[in-house]
Amino acid sequence: MVDEVDTRIPLDLHPGAIANLPGYEEEEVRAVLNGTERLLRTTTENLAAIHDAKAAAATDPTLTPAAALLKVDDYASARMSTVTKQWDQIASTLANNIAQYEKELSAPIIAKASQMVSGEIRSHFKSLPQSERVSAVQAAIRAGDEVTCSSLFGAPAYLSGLNEEMHREFTRLWQEKVNPLVAKRLRAVSAAHEYVERTGPLMLKEWHNAVGVIEETREDRSGRRIVVGRSTASAIRKKKASADQRFALPAN
Repeated sequence: MVDEVDTRIPLDLHPGAIANLPGYEEEEVRAVLNGTERLLRTTTENLAAIHDAKAAAATDPTLTPAAALLKVDDYASARMSTVTKQWDQIASTLANNIAQYEKELSAPIIAKASQMVSGEIRSHFKSLPQSERVSAVQAAIRAGDEVTCSSLFGAPAYLSGLNEEMHREFTRLWQEKVNPLVAKRLRAVSAAHEYVERTGPLMLKEWHNAVGVIEETREDRSGRRIVVGRSTASAIRKKKASADQRFALPAN
């Protein structure tokens, strides 16, 4: 079911945005994105509730604009404190998932052939001109040749004529070849982690936008209303606290 889009909230915070992340179309990969999708759904639901509360407060005849703003701010803080904790938890979970999948794709490779055959394979590749050697390694990876690849990548790079960087890159390509689901999940959670980190500031901004401010305006020479000042809930709260001190009774 497609969620209804609330136009008061940016599309980047809508749960439907997760469908654009790599692997979402595959059920086995999408499973690792469910937490991020739930987070965005919770976020939009709470932001929508704040917008609704602000609209309701504006209709309360017993509240001044300042009192209405403070009431909405209290309500928003209560709801969003939970959301921000969930945001941190998801970011931490995704980071842990990335580390786990990276570990799986960096596991040592064990040669599948006998020691003699593995040595002969490495010697053969080492005897090739470099361009042919690289092409041969790439062909072995594409073919899923476990005997050849495990012999090459399960031993030090110099034994097969590869430098350390090439050996590391080819080993990673092979690991992704034989562990495609892990590789896809790694790409998915990496993208999700980047998304959560990037949109976190937007979530905080929209929280405060939903609460709003009180604008002070005046007319310019042409009769247009222009904004000359803005009072946030925090600023009003400080003024209220200062005023309340005047009503404090002396201790007996």
